[in-house]
Amino acid sequence: MKKILSVMLLSTWVALASSSATAGVDVKVGISIPLPPAIVFTVPPEVVVIPETYVYFIPDVEAEIFFFAGWWWRPWEGHWYRSRYYDRDWAYHDRAPSFYKQIPPGWREDYRERRWKDHQWEQRRIPSGDMKKNWRKWQKDKYWEKENRWGLRGPAVLKQSKKSGQQKQYREKEQEQSAMPGQEQQFRERKPGAPSKEFGSQSQRNNNGKRRQEREREGGGRR
Repeated sequence: MKKILSVMLLSTWVALASSSATAGVDVKVGISIPLPPAIVFTVPPEVVVIPETYVYFIPDVEAEIFFFAGWWWRPWEGHWYRSRYYDRDWAYHDRAPSFYKQIPPGWREDYRERRWKDHQWEQRRIPSGDMKKNWRKWQKDKYWEKENRWGLRGPAVLKQSKKSGQQKQYREKEQEQSAMPGQEQQFRERKPGAPSKEFGSQSQRNNNGKRRQEREREGGGRR
């Protein structure tokens, strides 16, 4: 009897465990993450590099489509997807890409207004084919940092110009002061206590005038 009860209990436990596992499988299979809608491109798109990064984006579509490190990335309805192509084969990615932290939230508005932070943004469009061929070399050689190829203009340049103007004024002041040592040398060359020629001539004239006046007084007294 005990054996029969043990067998029945074991059979019941196995059945319950089996049904629970089946239910769990059904739940997992039932959860599916939809893929983003396709975007049709009649020609290969152009891209623009986001300043201070090596992240590229397609400017002429409403959806946000980025390229970074060999992958195309796309956020849609709270999820992220990536693909080797910009227009197909999107696959769900379980987290946001690391580069997305470098991009400020209002970057799209900055693009429309052609500004980036406190700078004017002179945007450069790049054929996506050229970008795909060169992105690795550009990143290795720090291509976008050199000669400000991000196209940022504005206050930074103005500050530099102002500084250059101050340096010019300083140089002019130095030139003015450089002429002064020659004048000081002239004063040093004079002997101590020796008046200048101009000063001596004036003193001599004054003394001669006084002597003339004294002689006139003496002549008048004798008469």
